[in-house]
Amino acid sequence: MFAGTLSILVLGALVFGFGAFILLLSKRKGTVHPSELTSESRQIIRPLRQAVESFESVIKANPNVDAAKILGNQAQTTARKTLDEASRMMANRDQLVQLARRLEAQKLDPASPLDTIDSIDQRIHDATRAVDQLTLKITQAATQTEIPTLDNENDLEDLVSRLQNISQSFDEVNQSINQTS
Repeated sequence: MFAGTLSILVLGALVFGFGAFILLLSKRKGTVHPSELTSESRQIIRPLRQAVESFESVIKANPNVDAAKILGNQAQTTARKTLDEASRMMANRDQLVQLARRLEAQKLDPASPLDTIDSIDQRIHDATRAVDQLTLKITQAATQTEIPTLDNENDLEDLVSRLQNISQSFDEVNQSINQTS
């Protein structure tokens, strides 16, 4: 009887802790400083941070390139917003990793938090690739002596749109975290 009561108390504490975790996630709106992240999360987000910084440098270095003029400000804003959202998601990821470890330690199934962690990691990698492609396109446009064709401009707009979609997908991850509760 004592063991049954103890397991109910442990389960209750776990549910309460998970509820508090979800509440914490929903209140987090500010920018997350890299020092607030675990070393693993900093390592995962580092390529995205470097890609955004590289993209911003290319835009600043090529102010007369049509592609930079047309999409530079919008793309820079979107890239920076994506990085900020990714930082928040990495802080959430750190919490999910801790939750998964607690679940494993208590011999409970950590599948749901682990699935969400994988989803966050994939979105970070997708965002990094999108920013790298934007940087490449702007750099190529800067080195071309011919006038860019309409197809090139459409490619850039498609890449900016893709980056915006990736940024919005972080909301889907938040919803996934909320549904886990």
